[in-house]
Amino acid sequence: MKLTDPVLECLSLWKEKGFTTEFQIKSAGLFALNNSHRYYEATEIKIVEHFRFEGDSDPDNSAIIYVVETADGLKGTVIDAFGIYADSFLSDFMKKVKELSS
Repeated sequence: MKLTDPVLECLSLWKEKGFTTEFQIKSAGLFALNNSHRYYEATEIKIVEHFRFEGDSDPDNSAIIYVVETADGLKGTVIDAFGIYADSFLSDFMKKVKELSS
């Protein structure tokens, strides 16, 4: 997935607000890449905000940014594509987080 200017701008704004950890999905849960290097289950994550970006001419530019906070106070973002390029494991995981956050 290519990151477009609006996506990068959004990430930059949230980093300025202290959401500096980058997360990725792994089989054990959401993995904190920098800082703690630990895994988080859906029950340990709260979605603060989410944004959807649609690529006007290129589906590779379609992305969802989730701004999240963990139960132990780690703040950061996780990025997923949507549509045919979405990571089904991440999408399902984030649906669980949404349901638990409601």
